[in-house]
Amino acid sequence: MEALRCLPQEDATPVAALTCSIHELPHEILVSIFSYLKPSELLYGVGMVCKRWCELSKEPLAWQKTSFSLWDDTRIWRHAPFIGHLEILAPNETEVEKVRQLVASTGPACVRSMRIILRHPRDALGILRKYEDVIRTLDLQVGGQDAFPHDWREFFDAIGMLSDLRSLSVRISPVLPDIPYDKQISAGCRALRSLRVRGQECLAADLVRDLGGIVSSLVLSCSFDEHSHKLIQALSTCTAVRELTLPCCMIASVSHVQSLQSLKLIADHGPTAIDDAILSACPTLQKIEKLEVCNSRTQNAPELGMNRCVSMIARHLKNCHSVDLRGLRTLDEYLSEFINEAKTVQSYELICKVYHLLQLENLENVRTVRAVLDTQGMGVPFVLNTVNRLRAHPKKIFYIHFHYMGH
Repeated sequence: MEALRCLPQEDATPVAALTCSIHELPHEILVSIFSYLKPSELLYGVGMVCKRWCELSKEPLAWQKTSFSLWDDTRIWRHAPFIGHLEILAPNETEVEKVRQLVASTGPACVRSMRIILRHPRDALGILRKYEDVIRTLDLQVGGQDAFPHDWREFFDAIGMLSDLRSLSVRISPVLPDIPYDKQISAGCRALRSLRVRGQECLAADLVRDLGGIVSSLVLSCSFDEHSHKLIQALSTCTAVRELTLPCCMIASVSHVQSLQSLKLIADHGPTAIDDAILSACPTLQKIEKLEVCNSRTQNAPELGMNRCVSMIARHLKNCHSVDLRGLRTLDEYLSEFINEAKTVQSYELICKVYHLLQLENLENVRTVRAVLDTQGMGVPFVLNTVNRLRAHPKKIFYIHFHYMGH
């Protein structure tokens, strides 16, 4: 009997008390559950099975994660009360007519994010003016080889009226030498914090020169290189930029950005004169707190030159605490050199081999490692024993995933 008394007793709490009714779920959780459904189902289906959605759907919160496009049935995006993200791809007159229908319709009342690809700047005027008070994120890709100067002025005037705009991405194609820009965006978009420029160097330089004192995050795409002199000169006006993304070949230009805290390099062929470029960037590299290397979506980077460039950066990182090198897949000896030289780094995200993990284990400054492990040519028992031991490390945190990267 004494032994029976020592047995653990079952929890007498009723099952109903451990469950949560859908009527008691917070709004945010309910929105996350329904965010996986198609817009048409949110409009016409969910309200028939969930009374709470009928009430919640009247609030912008319910639609902040939904994405609509012009390919959807026009009744869907015209009758939606709010839209989280709207995709507009209008390369021809038929699609442009759909844009006009949306502009003329009474709904939706709010669109937070837009990605617009249009053939002419005047095609974007109506949609920008309709939602000028509510758009927060805007990605613009506009043609306009036959556009006149006044078309471009109206276009930038319309962007400048987006008073709540937080993030802007601009690409004008094809390359046009005489696009007039009169600083309309900085005059009206006081909430702007992020800028991405692509395509045309002259316009990109004008935008950076105008907005460099406002935005804290700047992205220069891989359409630019170390010979984009006008754009590089414009970087000296970036007094507010804290986060900078640019092609690795332009690394020397970071010396123009005195306020930089986080640097993200797009892997490419690297600068022509690596030693001179790194030396020029040295004062800024010594101040940054975070370094990241990412892959380019449009080009494959030569591994040797890129790896050498990144390893040379390490010796100049005097204040850097976090490094993400997942954009480089085959560093090997260059990674070992980087780890030895980067004395202040406490957090690593990387693709590596087992001996790199052992190297990181022996460094006192390293606290957290998130690694994808390349197991090519390694003995399975040795790898598993090492990984299990590191995962149980008493002072350091190792998140390790396996991936065979053989060619």
